[in-house]
Amino acid sequence: MKLIRRGNYELPKTLIMLSELEEEIREERGEEFADLVGLSFSYSLEENDFFTYANAPIDMVLLTFTRVDSYCGFITEFSTIEDLEYAPIAIFERLGFCDSDYSAKIIANNIRDFLRLLITVKNIFSLDQEDDEKHEDQTPEEEYFYRKIMEKFDLEPFESVQQYKQEIMESRAREVAIMTNNGFGVMPISDEGSHKIFELNEEWDNPIDEIKRFFEDASLESKLACIRNLQEHFSLEHGVDLLDFLIDEMTKLGFANEVKKLSSLTL
Repeated sequence: MKLIRRGNYELPKTLIMLSELEEEIREERGEEFADLVGLSFSYSLEENDFFTYANAPIDMVLLTFTRVDSYCGFITEFSTIEDLEYAPIAIFERLGFCDSDYSAKIIANNIRDFLRLLITVKNIFSLDQEDDEKHEDQTPEEEYFYRKIMEKFDLEPFESVQQYKQEIMESRAREVAIMTNNGFGVMPISDEGSHKIFELNEEWDNPIDEIKRFFEDASLESKLACIRNLQEHFSLEHGVDLLDFLIDEMTKLGFANEVKKLSSLTL
C-alpha cells in the first residue's frame, strides 16, 4: 500500500525558480508573466483551496491559470506522489458554454516538461493542440518570455509535441492499475490485484444506489477510477447524497486532500 499524503504539498523547486524568474523580470521590465503571455503561475498553496470546479480532478493541485477558463495543475495520483516536481501535469479547460463542459487531459510528465511544451508551442492556448504547428509570429514581449524560460532552466523545445504526448499516454496505459475515460487511469496504490470498471449510465439522475453496491466489493483503485469517471460525466455538486457518500468513503480510506476538494463542492 502506497503512503497517502494527509497534508498540503510544498512548492516544487522548479515552481520556486519560476517565482524567482518572475521577480527578476519584474525588476528588469516592470512586468508580470500575465502581462507578457497572459499566463499566471500559482505560487500559493492556499490559492488551490479556492479552485473548486466540480469536474476538475480531485487530486489536482493548481499550477497555472489564464484570463479565461483554462488551468493547468499537478496530478498527485491521489496524494501518493512524494514531490510535485515529479507529478504529471494536466490541462483543465472549458470546451463549451455549459458549466459541465470541461475536460481534463494529461499533457506533460512533469513541470519541466510542461515548460518545454510551452516554449515549443509558444502559445498558452495551444498546449493541447492536435498537430506540431509552431507559432512563429511572436511579439517581442512573448519572445522575451520564452527566451528567459529557456535560459533559466536550460531547456530546448520538443522536436515533436505529438510524439511526446503519444509516449506519455502509451507509458501511462502500461503503468496504471485501471484506465479511466479521460486517459488518466489510476496508478497502483493498494496490494489488490483485481479491478473492475463501474459502468455509468449517463441517463441516471443520481446513481448513488448503484455506486454504493459497486463500492461494497470494489478494489481501492476501482473506487478511485469510478470517481474519475463520475467527474467527467456527472455534476457531483448537484447530487448531494452521492457527494456525501463519496466524502464519507474517501474519509474512511484516508484521502484527506481529496476529501477537502470534494467537501468544497458542498459549500
